[in-house]
Amino acid sequence: MAKKKFKSEVLLIAFNREKILSLREMKRILGTSSRMTIYRNVKELSYYSSYSDKGQYYTVEEIPNFDENGLWSCKSVHFSKLIPGTPHLIFFFGRPIFCGLSLRSNRTSIFQ
Repeated sequence: MAKKKFKSEVLLIAFNREKILSLREMKRILGTSSRMTIYRNVKELSYYSSYSDKGQYYTVEEIPNFDENGLWSCKSVHFSKLIPGTPHLIFFFGRPIFCGLSLRSNRTSIFQ
């Protein structure tokens, strides 16, 4: 159990330094090729996965400063706090439309 906690702490240090990490980066940091090892460790940290970039980027709960629409971007990677770890977007002509917002509201978002 102590070893598992140690791996999560190593990831947390990396997240605090980099803000976002890809699955590949987390595998390198922990020295593993196992996707499940990564998911088990990042799950302990309460994470968000990106809805852009095919969901390959992650951040932990205390890092993002979400705007009033629940959106946050870092290094051109976009996150939503609707439900951590899952994207909940509708796309209209290739542009994200967030549930509960009008098209006009979305035009003023960070995705222009």
